[in-house]
Amino acid sequence: MRAAHHDHLRDAGLLISMWVAPEARRQGIGAALVDAVAHWARTRVLKRLFLDVVETNTPAIALYARKGFVPTGEAGTLLPPATTFVKFSWS
Repeated sequence: MRAAHHDHLRDAGLLISMWVAPEARRQGIGAALVDAVAHWARTRVLKRLFLDVVETNTPAIALYARKGFVPTGEAGTLLPPATTFVKFSWS
């Protein structure tokens, strides 16, 4: 898992990368990681967190939604093999 301050928004952080091994999924590990990032953000007095998730990753999107993240309406494209992602924010 990797989190950082946002480059341009002083009151925001980024959840940059998070992955749970397939054999460890559906055990609450992803939720615990998101909770840890939210705690990290609060201790740094950050008001918002942003993340990108591949639009076909429905389990991750569901996890982020359960944790209070909402789509920002922004999207982008990754490098080949091209796939699109959607941006989410939490506050």
